[in-house]
Amino acid sequence: MLTEQERYTTPTDWSKYRLLDRMLARAGLSTGTCCCEIGCGTGIFLSELEKRGFRAVGIDTSEEAIRIASGRFRSSELISVKNQTIDSLKDKFDAVFMFEVLEHVGEDQKLLKHISGDLLKDGGAFFISVPAKQRLYSKADKHYGHLRRYEKKDLKEKLEKAGLTPVIFWSFGLLPVHLICQHLLFRGFYERNKRNDDAASRTKDSGILKFPGIWKALYPVASRFYEAILFIEKAFLNADIGYSYLVYCRKK
Repeated sequence: MLTEQERYTTPTDWSKYRLLDRMLARAGLSTGTCCCEIGCGTGIFLSELEKRGFRAVGIDTSEEAIRIASGRFRSSELISVKNQTIDSLKDKFDAVFMFEVLEHVGEDQKLLKHISGDLLKDGGAFFISVPAKQRLYSKADKHYGHLRRYEKKDLKEKLEKAGLTPVIFWSFGLLPVHLICQHLLFRGFYERNKRNDDAASRTKDSGILKFPGIWKALYPVASRFYEAILFIEKAFLNADIGYSYLVYCRKK
């Protein structure tokens, strides 16, 4: 069963997963690679890892997200999912993936050091995506439990301080497109669904995205332009003008 996040994919997610295909090809990871996804949600990206023949464990603190992911991989011999925190992981991996997680964490530098020191094998690959530019912090970020957005210089310094050397550092997401989505199409949705709970609760729910009715109605037409949007984004991946960052690192 498809989740709303899959059925009504945003331009950001659509671009991210296709750019990840290029990154994975550059990283040279082969069938049988042992990896982990931190904050796996309902298992959308884990499905891609399974297709590649990777052995992966996905963890998430959302019970509902893991329930959905468990159903997805019930008969899989390659993928396992667990409702647990990163501290409970004891193995070391060839690769670790973490998308839209770091901005939810108070002690982000501590988390990066833990991944580098305790989870990655020497020379291991680390893939991460985060929202870019603090000046773009909005009601959408607050709604989903984001504590911050990142500047390129600051994120690079944090990665290097943790012993992770950026190999590819891409900025993606056309700002006009995403600002239209967040500030026009989704604005009423956030207003109607104001939350007074803490960031931790919002973080748990962010693993199962819900979309406003107007986006569901517009999606069949909007999605026809995704390929063109990505074509334009590819020309500016190394320019710091995107809405999000996608980074591939190697452990020093």
